[in-house]
Amino acid sequence: MTVRRHATPPRRPHRVARHIVTPYLILAVGWIVVSDWLLFRDAPASGAATAPSMLKGLLFVAVTATLLYLLVYRYAATTERLHRELAASESRFRLALERAPVGVTVQDRELTYVWAYHTPFEGPDASIVGRRDEDLFDVEDAALLRAVKKEVLREGRALHTVVSLRIRGEPRHFDLTVSPVMDVRDGTIGVACAAADVTDLKRTEQALRAGETRLRAVGEIAQAILRARSPESIAQAVVGHVRGLTSAARCCVLLYDFEDDSAEVLAVDADRPTRLAAGTRRSLRTMGGREAVRAHETIEIGDSSTASYPPPLVAAWHEEGLAACVIVPLDAEGERIGALSLSFGVGEPLRPRDVDVAREASQLVAIALRQAALQRRVQDYTVELEARVRERTAALTESNTELEAYTYSVSHDLRAPLRAIIGFAAAMNEDRGATLDETNRDYLAQIIRGAEQMDALIKDLLTLSRLRQEEHAIDLVDSEGIVRETLAEMAAETSQRNATIEVEYPLPRVLANRTLLRQAVRNLVGNATKFVAPGVAPRVRIFAESRDDRFRFWVEDNGIGIAPADQERIFVPFERLHGVERYAGTGIGLAIVRKAVLNMGGAVGVESQPGGGSRFWFELFAVPPL
Repeated sequence: MTVRRHATPPRRPHRVARHIVTPYLILAVGWIVVSDWLLFRDAPASGAATAPSMLKGLLFVAVTATLLYLLVYRYAATTERLHRELAASESRFRLALERAPVGVTVQDRELTYVWAYHTPFEGPDASIVGRRDEDLFDVEDAALLRAVKKEVLREGRALHTVVSLRIRGEPRHFDLTVSPVMDVRDGTIGVACAAADVTDLKRTEQALRAGETRLRAVGEIAQAILRARSPESIAQAVVGHVRGLTSAARCCVLLYDFEDDSAEVLAVDADRPTRLAAGTRRSLRTMGGREAVRAHETIEIGDSSTASYPPPLVAAWHEEGLAACVIVPLDAEGERIGALSLSFGVGEPLRPRDVDVAREASQLVAIALRQAALQRRVQDYTVELEARVRERTAALTESNTELEAYTYSVSHDLRAPLRAIIGFAAAMNEDRGATLDETNRDYLAQIIRGAEQMDALIKDLLTLSRLRQEEHAIDLVDSEGIVRETLAEMAAETSQRNATIEVEYPLPRVLANRTLLRQAVRNLVGNATKFVAPGVAPRVRIFAESRDDRFRFWVEDNGIGIAPADQERIFVPFERLHGVERYAGTGIGLAIVRKAVLNMGGAVGVESQPGGGSRFWFELFAVPPL
């Protein structure tokens, strides 16, 4: 490497001025003295006039010497200052070059190197001064550099680019700036080049771009998996993306079946004909056996011809022109479910980046396959459960239909003989009651009461059956009028029980069926006046309150109350909390209330404690529900 250095710095300004002015003084004074002496010798008569002339000459010499001294001193001082500044600038430039990874060269118009510093392509003991690009680089690299530099010489402006050169057989990347070297008289006399080795930066950028590409591809794989539904579609979506990200000639997904000792090919993607097709199955013995498949981690085979792997697989690879291979297991929740296999053509190296892609994809596909298997299992269970529900619903519907038809038929057919029993017993009591003794009259009375009880039960059964079978029209009705009519119909019954009924009017208009609403009010009021302690006069309060788009009707009493555990049972048909000998009834009244209210789109319930009375309620819509 050659570096031109500046000449020795000039001497001090005073010394320079003295060296120039002193000879001038000696010569000027000597000339004046010699000339006056010669004039005096040739013309002695003029001696008186010589002295003033000499003084004038000496004065002139002194003045001019002083001016010359000042001028020379100023020039020398300026030169010394510029030299110091140049030396400082050169020192800073040299320090910057030593610290910065930038090489600087200068070439003349023939592109011969005339100066170089810190060149990255210079050997440890070599110099490039006097050489040309053809002597340092390959033909193609030299041609590229000469084309760039000739363009700078021709255009006279700087040019910046990034070039790839082979230095000592290794490809390197350089950030190159070529600038013209200008001369005031001759114009462009050469080029100056600044080159920074950016190979590491380029490699980092390439790694980042590769990582970004791989990350984008993994995202695309994840999106494809999300769009897929079946294990086959998931595997097919993965193999295409994975092969596109790598240099693999073939990519396939295998699903293991350890019970059958086989592996199924879910999907395959290849750039050449292959005997491996989706849906085909292979014995695990051709892969080393069940235990080997369960135990292996990622397998990397750089050359299948030298690999200790089952011969059938190696032979199959060779037939298809495949050499290298990587097999990544698919593990989900600690269970080996399959493998992702990448195969590479002859001469294609197995790169670490391809292995990383396969590993990342295997994690996604393993989770997706497990999720798809679970989803398929859930769907199978759902289909099976729905089939069972349909079967049981149909059987239950058929059973209920038969039961309701049987109930209606039996109830209807039983009422005729019961009416005959009640009629003939009443006629006998009326015609022959006076001739019968007390025991026979009691027997006759029990027959009549039992028949009337059974008739009431059959009547309630018919009512409940009709509620379940028939559809009832719903309309906006006046609940106040229905309550008044119902209480009027029950006047004899409530009077016999010495009941007091208080109604808080007005009552609202609601969406209901007149018959069903009358039935519900009748049954609730009847129970309120019946289930009281002995010797207690029934007191009943009826009122309604607004609740959003509904009205809640309350029927409160001072009866015996109902335990919380029994408050659901009482709405079930034939559920009685007390014996018929204590409180008469059929055990169906509240079931009729619930069915009637539900048929009107409402709800029913009770609030009660033993000994504290009961508060029965039912809700009906005030306006049609949205």
